[in-house]
Amino acid sequence: MPAIVNYEVYVLEGKEWSLYARFPGDERTKAIDEAINVEGQTSKPTKVMRETWYPESNSSEEAVAYVSPRARKAQAEARAASARASAPGALVGGYGRTDFAWTGTGAAGATAPKASAREFVLRLSMVMVSALIIAVLGTGLASLFVGQLAGMGVTIGTSLSSLLFMVFVALFLLSAVPLVMAYVPLDGFMDKDKADDEAEDPAAKAAATAAAEKERDAKRKSKADQDAAAAKAEADRKLAEADAPGHHDPELEARQKKEAEAATKAAAEAREALKKVAVAEADPAKAPKAEEAAKPAEKPVREEPEPDPETLKYEQDRARMMKFLGAAVRVLRTTHPQLDAFNKFGVNLYLAGAARVLCDRNRQDRQLELLRETIEVIGTKPALAQSFVDKLDEYMLEPRYVAMAQSGRKAMEKWLAKANDAFADLGTVMKEWNTPATKAAAPTMITIVFTDMVGSTDLTHAVGDEAAQEAVRAHNAIVRSALARFDGNEVKHTGDGIMATFPVTANAVSAAVQIQQGIAEHNEARPDMPIKLRVGLNSGEPIAEDNDYFGATVQLASRLCNAADEQQIVCAAIVRDLCAGKAFTFKPLGPLQLKGVRDAVEAYEIGWSAADADAADPEQTPKGREPVPTEPPAPAPAAAARKAAVERALRPVGSAAQQPTPG
Repeated sequence: MPAIVNYEVYVLEGKEWSLYARFPGDERTKAIDEAINVEGQTSKPTKVMRETWYPESNSSEEAVAYVSPRARKAQAEARAASARASAPGALVGGYGRTDFAWTGTGAAGATAPKASAREFVLRLSMVMVSALIIAVLGTGLASLFVGQLAGMGVTIGTSLSSLLFMVFVALFLLSAVPLVMAYVPLDGFMDKDKADDEAEDPAAKAAATAAAEKERDAKRKSKADQDAAAAKAEADRKLAEADAPGHHDPELEARQKKEAEAATKAAAEAREALKKVAVAEADPAKAPKAEEAAKPAEKPVREEPEPDPETLKYEQDRARMMKFLGAAVRVLRTTHPQLDAFNKFGVNLYLAGAARVLCDRNRQDRQLELLRETIEVIGTKPALAQSFVDKLDEYMLEPRYVAMAQSGRKAMEKWLAKANDAFADLGTVMKEWNTPATKAAAPTMITIVFTDMVGSTDLTHAVGDEAAQEAVRAHNAIVRSALARFDGNEVKHTGDGIMATFPVTANAVSAAVQIQQGIAEHNEARPDMPIKLRVGLNSGEPIAEDNDYFGATVQLASRLCNAADEQQIVCAAIVRDLCAGKAFTFKPLGPLQLKGVRDAVEAYEIGWSAADADAADPEQTPKGREPVPTEPPAPAPAAAARKAAVERALRPVGSAAQQPTPG
């Protein structure tokens, strides 16, 4: 089995390296570019490590692929400081890995050895001799200079011997003091005197011992313990405010409403005060008199706005998330007392799945904001937390990361159901996270699209074979134009329609919309030869063989196409899930009983006309977006693929459309 290579980008945070991003082995240039970009934006040293994993021997090796200029400068400074201090000890680095440390840095807590008395006397003697030599030479030069002045008739007020003595003393002091400060180690003797004084005072000695013991105890506490304590405190605080999981709390909503009203009132009073100050500065004559200003202002009688229901939902979810985090941290403290960067990254993915459950449950779209606040509580810096949520869709392309998110989703679902074993698998999940895994095959998730011309046989009988074939050619041209624009692949012609595949679900929906719009334009231009078209879509991982696709995914797409009415687009629920946040209109059709499918399938109609946009359900359309654009959205394969992977990874288990049974 071949070795697996990854490139990891690290950022120096204080004295430790933090994992920022990870790239596959064939994206070395991209990893280095990302490190350069991060250093330019944050002004922090960065580096790229090449990690090679050998599955046969279950071993790995690492090498430095890139070190930024700031990192090299910091490394040089660290080496110089280590050389000056001459501190012994083993090398240590960030998160317990020696390769993350600067070469030459000593172990934490190592101190330079104290100078011995012999070395002190030797250095002091050398300094005194050097100072005497400098003073003698300087005095001799001063004597020659004074003699020259006397020869020129200049009279000196004091005696020559007194003047030369003062010159000697001044030169000696001016040279001896800097030399002593630079070359004579005084720290050891100063510390020794201080230690002797403390030894003579029993109370001071006991106090010093207690202080030292307290400092050692404080150092023994790991950062993970501190993070856990902070998370527990936050969770306990939110516990008093949060309602029981899965239930409505009118007292919490009433309290939040009261706080919102108080904040609105305070803001109104502040605005009124600012207006009065502005009027007084512009025209002092219009400023209110002191007596009038002293009178209490009359309360305006007006209707206060109601608090935003979405905000109330978010605060409830936030309280539940903090309580969930506190319970998870208590379990993690028993299995992983210390969290390095890699394990903290895994916990962040775990929390991403949990946050998605809450957001789906309350039908609010602030998952990323909730996730960012949660991972900040466990000690992640705000900038790194924001970077994590921004790159979440890219992380979900990695199957190993998807597994962590699914574990968090399952734990949250059990926790909301008040199950006692909600975190029973957390230790196993973290163990598997720390076990190197072989690289999985690339995902084969695609979207199947079927088109079908309704009543093609009747059209042949009505207008003849030649005219009917012309209608088929018009249909083919419209469909193939959409496939070319949105990166689709024609699999085969079914006689009355076309089967096609799309690697990106959003592109498949856009193509279906363009196809129906093109058919409508054709029917308007050729009323004598109308085409009645229906379209069906489904997403999954079909079996590819002999340039064709087979399996339940394909069968369900065909059945959905047959269930659609003319001029209608029908899709499975998974297609809607994969297009969450996109500018499409999805109208629920309810469970449909399809031929060959054992269970009812949740289906949706995709709007494609202006009338569909006007009748769009606001709950199905993201805020601030038009339901259906005038023109279909331009294809964005990379962004859409990442988004599709995120939605697929984090959607509820069992929420996708039921696949049909064979037959």
